[in-house]
Amino acid sequence: MESPGCVTYRDEFLPRGRVSDLLRLRRASTIAHEMAHMWFGNLVTMRWWEDTWLQESFADYMGYRVAADGAGYAGSLLAHELSRKPNAYIADERRSTHPVAPEAEDVSDVDAASTNFDSISYSKGNSVIRQLVTWLGDEAFLAGVNAYLSRHRLGNGTLADFMAALDAASDRDVASWAQVWLRTTGFDTIRVERDGDVPVVIRDGLRPHRLRLTSYDAGLVEQESRLVDVADRPVRLDDWAGRVVVPNSHGETYARIVPDPVSWSALTERLSDLDDDLVRAIVWAASFDLVHTRRLDPADYLALVRRHLPRERHVTAVATVLGRTLDSVVPLRVAAADAAETIDLVAEACTEGLATVTDQQLLIELTRGLARTSRDHALLRGWLADGRTERGVDLDPATRWSVVARLAETGAIGADEIEDERRRDRSIDGELGAARALAARPTVAAKDEAWAAATEDDRVSNRRYEALMHGLWSPEQADLLTPYVTAYWAVSPGIAERRGQAFSQVVHRAFPALALTTQQVAELETALAGDLPTVLRRGWEDRLDDLTAGDPTARA
Repeated sequence: MESPGCVTYRDEFLPRGRVSDLLRLRRASTIAHEMAHMWFGNLVTMRWWEDTWLQESFADYMGYRVAADGAGYAGSLLAHELSRKPNAYIADERRSTHPVAPEAEDVSDVDAASTNFDSISYSKGNSVIRQLVTWLGDEAFLAGVNAYLSRHRLGNGTLADFMAALDAASDRDVASWAQVWLRTTGFDTIRVERDGDVPVVIRDGLRPHRLRLTSYDAGLVEQESRLVDVADRPVRLDDWAGRVVVPNSHGETYARIVPDPVSWSALTERLSDLDDDLVRAIVWAASFDLVHTRRLDPADYLALVRRHLPRERHVTAVATVLGRTLDSVVPLRVAAADAAETIDLVAEACTEGLATVTDQQLLIELTRGLARTSRDHALLRGWLADGRTERGVDLDPATRWSVVARLAETGAIGADEIEDERRRDRSIDGELGAARALAARPTVAAKDEAWAAATEDDRVSNRRYEALMHGLWSPEQADLLTPYVTAYWAVSPGIAERRGQAFSQVVHRAFPALALTTQQVAELETALAGDLPTVLRRGWEDRLDDLTAGDPTARA
């Protein structure tokens, strides 16, 4: 969090034990993000909350750019393309979406403004600014930014002020660009079709795009890459006849991409053969979008993970694919009866990767993935006993507690062994890790105890509440958790009301992380028909929209 002249960070940024390259990269981009607020937000401040994007979108964009170009953290953009931008697409199809820059009258008060600190203002805004930079050119963009900051320093600025500065620095029609990109919701689709063997790039939508196209031969050896403008007229690529084509291959624009079937088949079959890390990230991100919107069967998505995760060469991609699969695809798109088999498949992919990779950072992330998914109790117990894996990865405190939680979740350890681990740790990580592991045990008694600790004491801290609910929900325990899902709809509004807006965020993030039945979705809809605190309602509506995304039978 930034305040004028001072930035503060949560203790997760300074963990005990080993600090991974992935955390260093995340930390660098976050530091740069918060420091950017010294200019966008503090030197020049928005007049009202409709221009939240003027600080958050810019800070998000500058965070990744400065981490890479200024601080030397190469590959930082992958984190945005693989994680944050896909979240923006999801958010932009929910009922709660809003323009990056809404009109002032649409942000009536601070409560309304607080709901706009979301993936639209941050990740979509970042993506839109990156497209603006690509569309204008770096020189014109930076000239306009400097003019804006100089003209309005120690004062307030608006969207109109910023666009006027950019317009003066460029021969482009920036005002018209802003109208279609910043004042509207949703996103365009960039798709590739074939006229015979000739690829044709088509835009479905209303925004001008400047983006990179990259072509490959059948073996996915890169042939050519070029920037093109895509707007009203299709772009024919006669000289690329017969080639595999990846649209928006470096993520310059914000649009859903739909490769032609020939290209998609080659990309999914030989994804690991692509040399460019960023192009692989774009293909992974497209697969996330396809499975979320039900245009790709979960089984096909999981086959992609099983085939290519062990061969993925960038640590950010490994970590993000694991997180997206376990935290989104499994609870949202995999039936409860198939959850255990799916998690076993992920464990197989991690095991295969660990057997072949030599890069230390990849070993760390695949170890973390296996710690979350393995059912090999002897293996996990051996890790705890030795304090390291058979591949020489030392267990940092977070990974060690992940192993403990997995053993507890699969019924391999009980309260006494969890208590021994807590005494061994004697830190806040140990307290929270033990709470999570105790809640993960697959028994009614353990779930009752965790539920009572989370919901019956209004003094429970946000961190402890999160740990308890994280442990409580398990996609593999759906039948056991049925009564707690129903109870969550019933008691959460009261908790949110009593504990206030900030704790409401924690409560809605504790949404059941497992496949919901038709009856449970109906219970959620009934709860939404009642009187709910604003933050909780927004969070639950978003989760309902995610559950039903792409489902033609879902109620509007």
